[in-house]
Amino acid sequence: MRVTRFLFLSCLVLSTIAGTAAAQSKSEGKYETRVKYLKNAYDALAGSYVLFFNYPRAAETFDKISATARFKQDERREASRQALTLYSSLGDRTAMARARQNFVALGASPKEVAEADFIIATAELKRWDRYSPDTGANATARRAAQRAMDDYYTANKARDPAAQYAVQAAYWSAVTRHVVQPREAVKYWQITIEAFEKWKRLAPLKDGKSSALSSLEAKYAAEGEFTLLTQEIEDKFDYETGHHRFKGTSVEVVNQYTAQAAIAKGWYDKLQHVNDAYLSPEWTIAAMSRQGSLYDSLRTGLYNVRPPALKMFDAKTEALLKRAENSDDADLQAKADEARVRVQEAWRNKRDQELDSADRIMIDRYATSVVLAKRYNVSNPAVVRAIRRLAFATEVIGEAKMKQFAGGVKELNYTEGMFQRMRPGQVSTPAPQGMPEPLPVLVGGAP
Repeated sequence: MRVTRFLFLSCLVLSTIAGTAAAQSKSEGKYETRVKYLKNAYDALAGSYVLFFNYPRAAETFDKISATARFKQDERREASRQALTLYSSLGDRTAMARARQNFVALGASPKEVAEADFIIATAELKRWDRYSPDTGANATARRAAQRAMDDYYTANKARDPAAQYAVQAAYWSAVTRHVVQPREAVKYWQITIEAFEKWKRLAPLKDGKSSALSSLEAKYAAEGEFTLLTQEIEDKFDYETGHHRFKGTSVEVVNQYTAQAAIAKGWYDKLQHVNDAYLSPEWTIAAMSRQGSLYDSLRTGLYNVRPPALKMFDAKTEALLKRAENSDDADLQAKADEARVRVQEAWRNKRDQELDSADRIMIDRYATSVVLAKRYNVSNPAVVRAIRRLAFATEVIGEAKMKQFAGGVKELNYTEGMFQRMRPGQVSTPAPQGMPEPLPVLVGGAP
């Protein structure tokens, strides 16, 4: 506390001295130097308020800097922007309006004005906690944030200088709906993606590519596209939602699987667009994991096909085989047995071939997402699920195949039991010691 008060008083004294010196030194030709000292004093004072979380006084200090005519216009404009940001965090609407007016009067560009307006709009957003229940005051705050984001997007969607912030407004319009009713957010996720495409065209180039790529806006658009794809995949494809319950003869099951594999390739390509179009590490990792889940669903459906859903022969062929088996003709009986063995072996071979093909893609995508998550220090539910499914797959297909399929993933450096050890919540059994631990020594001898 003493350090805080000392710093405040020092800055105040310094600003007073510098201000007096500036007034006295015009005739001495040192006016600009003294003004610079005064500006530095105010900056130090504002910084000290921020450092000690006294945001109201910090905002007032930046306000005073912006109103001091002896400072340079660009410095005053930046101070008014700082004041606006702090007032937005404090929710002071009157002060925000005053700071915005000052910001515009000091020559803010159209894009800077668009940013200022978005800062004002986010004042409502900061009142809402997206991770708390949508009840009471938090529900009211969510609706207010939703209106603010909707209004900003509607007012600025056609304005090129505001294109960057229109993406952010559209994103939060989607999020404030998604947390309550995901289906109602579909339109706004699509708007987010469209707004990003516009911003990507307008953003300046960097190394020959749009600077919008890998940006915060790219992350928001990638999340939107991933979310829409995930909803569709859950509705139309995932094993967990009731799909890939194959049934019929072995030939019919193989045909059903082949048809679903073609559909999986279509979803895979759409998810690949998330990887390529935004260059967002977080959502590239999530999309890769989701690509793996497509083939996870496929192989799970095929692996779980069992009688009575699975039949080796159609009804007509089955009747003929039973007639031959029940006849007194040993030659017919042998041919019937041979037919059954041949078809069963063909089914097992084809099933194993398809399982290996799906496992290879599934493990590659899951494992690559794990590698990238480590490289970019990303943690999200998609990565956790990938690790869990890889651990489960190891138990199903065995270490030999897991080593074969995972060995080709760059930077993974697969070792036996890797995914079981990485699996969240997994508690390993302590290694056996062979001998029990010795009893504690009683200090002081027996009583």
